[in-house]
Amino acid sequence: MMQKAMDYIKSNISEGQCVFANLMAAKGKEPFYSQFGFEVRPNEKVGAGMTQYIYYDKT
Repeated sequence: MMQKAMDYIKSNISEGQCVFANLMAAKGKEPFYSQFGFEVRPNEKVGAGMTQYIYYDKT
């Protein structure tokens, strides 16, 4: 499901556009989302907020 969501985002942005994607990861699940390019914004108590800039890529 995550791969489909990421593919959808990447295939629907145009040249010059950038998408700022955010998510909340359950504590301990951050590595799963990291494989899709998300970066950890830690919160020790409840898990990480994660973020990613997705830029247009013509390939």
